[in-house]
Amino acid sequence: MPHAQDELAALALLERRFDGPIPRPLRLMARHGSAMAVHILQAEGQAAFFRAMVQGQLRAIRLRRADGSFYPEMLADLALYRRQWRRWRRALKRLGR
Repeated sequence: MPHAQDELAALALLERRFDGPIPRPLRLMARHGSAMAVHILQAEGQAAFFRAMVQGQLRAIRLRRADGSFYPEMLADLALYRRQWRRWRRALKRLGR
């Protein structure tokens, strides 16, 4: 992550370059130092999100089975969350994390 001065300098350069709002991808790169850092942060966040979704869905399935209100579509949702979690974990490996 760049120092605050580096970030401010990068943002100042972008402000001189654009007449209007700075595009979000460029703001993120200026803030975090590189496109790679932005990709890593996104992949880490998505992996953490889908891991939490898997855990929450497993809890919900267990509770629903216990009280008799389970329905099979809950397993389809769980499978989706697991696929997405694996996808983002693979992305992190490709990015070197």
